[in-house]
Amino acid sequence: MLIALHPARTVLVRRLVRGVASLMLLCAAVVAQAMVLPSFDEVRAAYQPSTAILLDRFGQPISEVSLAARTRRLEWTPLRTLAPPMKEMLLVAEDRRFFQHSGVDWRAFVAALWQNLWYDHKRGASTLSMQLAGLLDPALHPSREEGGRRTLVQKWDQTFAAQALETRWSKEQILEAYLNLVHYRGNLQGVAAASWGLFQKLPGELKRPEAAILAALLRAPNARPGLVERRACELLERVGARGECSGMRQALSRLDGTTLAPRWNGAPLLMRRLQLHSGDRLRSTLDPAWQAAALAAIAQATDPDNGSPDAALSITVLDGPDASVRAYAGPLVPDGGDALTVRHAAGAMLLPFSAGLAIERQSLTAATLLPPLHPADGGGVTGGSDWMSVRVALRADPRRLMTLPGGRSLFEFSQDSGRRAIDPDQARLDSLELGGLYLALFSGGRWVAPRWLSDSPRSLGHTLLRPEAAFIAADMLHSADRLSCERSFVARDDSGAWFVGALGLATVVLRVDGEADQEHVLRDAWRSIRASTPAVASCLLPMQDVPPSVVQQMVAFRPAVEAPRREWFVRGTELAVSSISPMAIRIVQPRQGAIVDGSRAAREPDYRTLFLASADLPELRWYLDGKLIGEGGRAWWRPLAGLYRLELRDVDGRQIDTIDFAARAPLH
Repeated sequence: MLIALHPARTVLVRRLVRGVASLMLLCAAVVAQAMVLPSFDEVRAAYQPSTAILLDRFGQPISEVSLAARTRRLEWTPLRTLAPPMKEMLLVAEDRRFFQHSGVDWRAFVAALWQNLWYDHKRGASTLSMQLAGLLDPALHPSREEGGRRTLVQKWDQTFAAQALETRWSKEQILEAYLNLVHYRGNLQGVAAASWGLFQKLPGELKRPEAAILAALLRAPNARPGLVERRACELLERVGARGECSGMRQALSRLDGTTLAPRWNGAPLLMRRLQLHSGDRLRSTLDPAWQAAALAAIAQATDPDNGSPDAALSITVLDGPDASVRAYAGPLVPDGGDALTVRHAAGAMLLPFSAGLAIERQSLTAATLLPPLHPADGGGVTGGSDWMSVRVALRADPRRLMTLPGGRSLFEFSQDSGRRAIDPDQARLDSLELGGLYLALFSGGRWVAPRWLSDSPRSLGHTLLRPEAAFIAADMLHSADRLSCERSFVARDDSGAWFVGALGLATVVLRVDGEADQEHVLRDAWRSIRASTPAVASCLLPMQDVPPSVVQQMVAFRPAVEAPRREWFVRGTELAVSSISPMAIRIVQPRQGAIVDGSRAAREPDYRTLFLASADLPELRWYLDGKLIGEGGRAWWRPLAGLYRLELRDVDGRQIDTIDFAARAPLH
């Protein structure tokens, strides 16, 4: 409603307004000197992002997580890093005479006071300094009782606070603090959170249309997109850039779904494992190249086009000598954890350590011949041609190592500050624990606790295996290509499969679960990892030194189940010929307590049943109830009904093995 005034009254009102303004200016100047406000440095130091950032081993961000639910903000943005259009749009929208006034724009104040006295359309006159004062002092925050507006008393105090700010802070400091503390939309606070949450850009990357949108949001952060567009276009028109309005359509479409997505998401599982707080910037041991290689291998393994969409693959890479985690990637599990913390049966994966312990105790060598498994354990019925050395068995048929002397023995390794016993039959390990064990095997037998933060105290570690035993056990895991630096071991369990490989100084642990072709997934993932690290795979890194107590010697095999070769031995255990020891022979057929069905003998007078030893050596002797019935690895017997004791002895009559069995057959 417009009210017409007499010219004399108009002059009187104007003089009255100017007088009030002058009085306020004088009071503000006096009160401002007495007000106590925080310094710029104090405000900046108290500012804390709502996110935590994980850095890689080189100090570069690799992953980020948002931790606060109410207010989301990123790091403090220095004014010098802000894109010029943002500063331009801010001043046009909120305070065009910012660099001319001293905290209160009295021209704007008088104009607003005049308009608010005589017109229905209200006008504000808050400067950026006044708005910042309102952000800094909780007593100046708008109250709900006033409908989200400040009271007259608050506005009065806000004027004085702005004057105080101007006497203590520079104009640049006021601008910088305002841009970092003001709310833009939803729960986004600060120009960094707003620019990333709305446009996925850093503040230094903002273009003029995006800056206009952010400036338009200052008056009404949660306004409808249409109103924001109109106000942003008005700002662009003021600077003669109306034509750029057409470039903000895509940016405006994101206003209704603002989320502060991570800027870096290269290690989400490790972020989940860490105990994080808002503002944390933790430096990890992750290597960006290894981490990227692991993520790429997982993406390839789970790609439906590769035929393995049901594969759950996780990858851990540890690097010696301090067991630093270089890669940590895999799927989430239903309870919110990650696959790398799930413990699985590790029995078969510990067989190389059983071999290492036996070598350390000098109860065998890498050239010691092992018998085939009994048919009940999945082996075949043979007469000795299937014997193989420990080295060959470890790659071709690791189950044979279950027959090693002491193969079920416990061994211990240090876990943090305590000690933990590992039983191959009972052990359940996660990827880091298993990787730590194999890294020790590949690093001279010394175990140290895996670490994923650079500032974590380094474990002193302890000897898991003596260096000579670890060297030989690790050497037995070499690929068939002796010129390759690749060492690996693979085993299955009830739910999935493990693969551990060494490339230079790095130990890679692959774990796959699911209905997919596990062997195919592991093979492809390993190939992908190797292709991503050509310098390591081509053996350009130094290998483990040969311990002084390890020697190499030619060894032949008798019987000739394997070709002669140069083999590593612990000094004092060298073999020129590796032969089958009679004391290692066992009765393979029949089994202890078996019932031999010889009923055919009633119809076939020449029918005989076979007694079979695990090796066909001429010095073996067969005794049935104390009576010699045959020599060598096989013996034939015409079954008669009854209970019997079968003995296997050497040429000197010493007992090697004995069993009791029954026969179902004719009486005579």
